[in-house]
Amino acid sequence: MQNSVVAAITRNAKIKIAAAHSLSLGLLPSIISQMPPLFTWAIEAIDVDEAVDKLREGQSDCIFSFHDEDLLEAPFDHIRLFESQLFPVCASDEHGEALFNLAQPHFPFTELQPQLLHGAID
Repeated sequence: MQNSVVAAITRNAKIKIAAAHSLSLGLLPSIISQMPPLFTWAIEAIDVDEAVDKLREGQSDCIFSFHDEDLLEAPFDHIRLFESQLFPVCASDEHGEALFNLAQPHFPFTELQPQLLHGAID
């Protein structure tokens, strides 16, 4: 990844990043604010499949993505920035007790659309 970033800096002073919506709005601004102001960042919030296509076609210099096996192999280079955890949280009843118990047999997890990245999590 370092070579592609260096190449982008040499080519022009703008680094084009494609990122999943959740990363581009939450985490990415914090990361970029810590970078030295050597160049301009152009961030495009798009779905993950489109981000990968833009990377393959040279329309972006790098992408920020959640774990994806296809991105861990050649011709891509990657670094792991962090790991995250997902916590189910539910509302409470009038007595302050959780409405659901994770140990119950039919816990109603939220169903996400298959085309969303989180919908593909096993």
